[in-house]
Amino acid sequence: MGMGGMEPWHDFRRILNIFNKNNILAASLLTLFSWAMLSGTLRAAEMEETAPDEAELFFEKVADKARAVSAKPFAPANESRANAIREISRRDWDGISFQEARRLWRDLGLDFQAGFYHPGFIFDQPPVISVIEDGAEREIPFAQDYFTYDNNGLKEKAEKLNLKSFAGFRLMYPLHDAERLDEVVSFLGATHFRGLARHSRYGMEARALILNPAHADGEEFPYFRHFWIVRPQPEETAITVFALLDSPSLAGVYRFVITPGPSTVMEVKSRLFKRKGREFPETVGLAPLGSMYLYSEKEGRRFNNWRPEVHNSDMLLYAGQGQSWFSRPLSNPERLEINSYELRSPKGFGLMQSDDDFDHYQDLKARYDLRPSLWVEPVGDWGPGRLELFEIPASQDVNSNILAFWRPDKTEGDELNYEYKLFWMPAGVIPHQMGRAADTRMVPWKGGGRHFIIDFEGPALSEIPAESGLASLVSVSDGIQVEGKTLVKNQVTGGWRLEFKIRPPEGGMVGELMNARGDKRSLHLEAVLKKGENFSDSLTETWVYDLPY
Repeated sequence: MGMGGMEPWHDFRRILNIFNKNNILAASLLTLFSWAMLSGTLRAAEMEETAPDEAELFFEKVADKARAVSAKPFAPANESRANAIREISRRDWDGISFQEARRLWRDLGLDFQAGFYHPGFIFDQPPVISVIEDGAEREIPFAQDYFTYDNNGLKEKAEKLNLKSFAGFRLMYPLHDAERLDEVVSFLGATHFRGLARHSRYGMEARALILNPAHADGEEFPYFRHFWIVRPQPEETAITVFALLDSPSLAGVYRFVITPGPSTVMEVKSRLFKRKGREFPETVGLAPLGSMYLYSEKEGRRFNNWRPEVHNSDMLLYAGQGQSWFSRPLSNPERLEINSYELRSPKGFGLMQSDDDFDHYQDLKARYDLRPSLWVEPVGDWGPGRLELFEIPASQDVNSNILAFWRPDKTEGDELNYEYKLFWMPAGVIPHQMGRAADTRMVPWKGGGRHFIIDFEGPALSEIPAESGLASLVSVSDGIQVEGKTLVKNQVTGGWRLEFKIRPPEGGMVGELMNARGDKRSLHLEAVLKKGENFSDSLTETWVYDLPY
């Protein structure tokens, strides 16, 4: 397959055979069991080892390199060199194919192999790529004979560039079938990377770091300048990658321990150093996630499109302390919307593809029903901070228009240390067993109001009979009135349907009311189901919605 056979970054389940692929509860239980087993294994390993292992020693070695980089003025990329590489257009780049016979470690009988990407198009700052084999470092230089070109003219154009490095790399593993190697993760462009769960397809992406997005002085873009891929032993089912990060205001080191499986897990360890003479950026975004959301059942009528829904993710999910879970349906707004949610010492957050029903998409090529979710689980106490959500207007499904990241309240000192795990999960898998807000619909109501219909679903809710005293709690910011609230059993899904309407005071338009309030950008709504209004424990995640004005 040519490199263009994969959607580029900006186009951006068999869990086990014993489970039916549509059994979301079973898949969720398996995922949670896998996480518990993995965490237990890691804790046991930590207790057994008192001396730093080779991975820790090499992490410190790269950290020393990053510290040295941060002590010097930032050296920007050679712009003329980058411009020359961009002369390989998108069409050109799509016409260049990696020769699979040149995969790294192809003849060693390992479960892991690596392939490489050709520079060009927007991938104009190729990093150095090295491997660590038997404790020794070895750089993998660029070579044209790793690739097949559509025509001699394209090959000659690339030859004139005198390229030294590859644009990025992808790792192969028997993810879907024990008899075949499949792509499991890809690092390509700045600090972008993507991963796959078993029987999923590429969709959303992650980055190592985001700095000052939507800032008045412009966003700062960090880049990975050097990768080290550690050759695993034949019996190993995980692979380790180190990376050196560089940016105008900081430098840093990252370590990724990647374990493919039903849910592919990445253990991430990072250390960031403030550059000499600089401060950390105003916004340091940790574990940033990017995705595409064009429309779903909420707003499909806005688009003249035969597909019922088009999105790589449909929900922002996050967990605070205790059993507090929150789900926020994604939107495609008419203008840029930025919302912030206080999230101190987060238990986790992620962009989820909660809907895995092909009938809801009907796209045989894109298969949005197979796009993975990505869940972030912090290691240790991250302290006070906020979860930021950026929603960017989009008219096509070719661009990432959703961005989510966690922002610490304070970035004091000369270095920052954060660890977390990334879980690339099959669509439809949710990392909790509570009832969930499965569908949200909103329609205009008289006097500029809004009518909301929310379907809550889940095994626990299905067992509750219609005559039970189930209670719904709805809250809206700014004293907006809630009217016509009803909660009924959904006899079709087994869940519960909540309906309510919001009406502005004096019957005025919601937009007019909010515009008169100056700096506020949206009405904030929340809804949750409980056994009774006086019961403290929730039966469902808390549905969250921000209504732009």
